[in-house]
Amino acid sequence: MKVFPLPRMSFLVALVPFVVVHSRVQADDWPQWRGPDRNAVSRETGLLRQWSNNGPASVWRASGLGTGYSSVVVARGLVFVTGQRGEEVFCTALDVTNGKPRWIRKIGESSRHTLSAPTVDQDRIYALDGDGDMVCLKLSSGEIVWQKSFLDDLDGRMMSGRGYAESPLIDGERLVCTPGGAETMMVALHKMTGEILWRTSIPDIGPLGVDGHSFPSMVVTEVGGIRQYVQFVGRGVIGVAADDGRFLCG
Repeated sequence: MKVFPLPRMSFLVALVPFVVVHSRVQADDWPQWRGPDRNAVSRETGLLRQWSNNGPASVWRASGLGTGYSSVVVARGLVFVTGQRGEEVFCTALDVTNGKPRWIRKIGESSRHTLSAPTVDQDRIYALDGDGDMVCLKLSSGEIVWQKSFLDDLDGRMMSGRGYAESPLIDGERLVCTPGGAETMMVALHKMTGEILWRTSIPDIGPLGVDGHSFPSMVVTEVGGIRQYVQFVGRGVIGVAADDGRFLCG
């Protein structure tokens, strides 16, 4: 695929103005949905306790990023967001100092809205479109390293026509995601290659809900000495062992 230049046409902006409140403070990275630990807690210190009456000054604004519901993530001096123009889905990297694009990469085509926030880990970024097409990109250039289809490669299933919405989770060498299939409700991929490390099927956990992928993004926790991933799928909340993907509870 080619790297696309930023278009001159006007599109609904997916990224709100990025505001720096205090220019001499170096902000910590915010590399994934809800921050470094997925708990919406910032590790920054020295923040203003009260803004001036006029509010913080706007440093720059970026447009032409496409429509969608992606959260903004920040890492290594870049701001990342996914957005949609027509039925083409793009991941865009902007310079955090001036809002100018470093690169923009087409990651898929879908008639569904873009719902997922990308995830940055080391020198790579992972992004997902509404049809469940997952891509691993080089952080520096947007070059595609590997890609997987939740539907075609992992026998995934959506609980509704709205599509896939979770933000990819990186845990050590694993990229953990929720295709939603009968035998692949949750899957761990090797983050560097996309190789399947384990897959999870779940038993019948009741009549409520609908089979398949739901919209939340999973979190990591430890219960009874077992590291596990907790996710809300179509039938309800489940817990899956991190080491081998075995079903623990639901």
